[in-house]
Amino acid sequence: YFLAFIDNNPIGYLRMMEEESEVPVINEHKSLSINRLYVLKEYHSQKVGAALMEFALDFAAKNNYNIIWLGVWEHNERAKSFYYKFGFKDTGFSHPFPIGNTPQTDIWLMRFI
Repeated sequence: YFLAFIDNNPIGYLRMMEEESEVPVINEHKSLSINRLYVLKEYHSQKVGAALMEFALDFAAKNNYNIIWLGVWEHNERAKSFYYKFGFKDTGFSHPFPIGNTPQTDIWLMRFI
């Protein structure tokens, strides 16, 4: 976990880990998963998410990862646009991610480092 602060107040966080993926190409390389990247709503559009993503990409490069990947809700256009700006590509794979009894689907995005 990595936290973002403004004036000693936590305003966002990043969680990364090594784990298996449902996407074969990801498992063929040393890969790092972004499990969470959140910023409090009142800090959206203030480059906090971008700073966390830059940190993640730098961390992956410095630690010799070949791929960084994540899952994102298929209808979260804001998040998908954010990830695409950082060079992530849709793998064509998805997985169910139900919230309670409501079916949801996440898509897998990845980027080579």
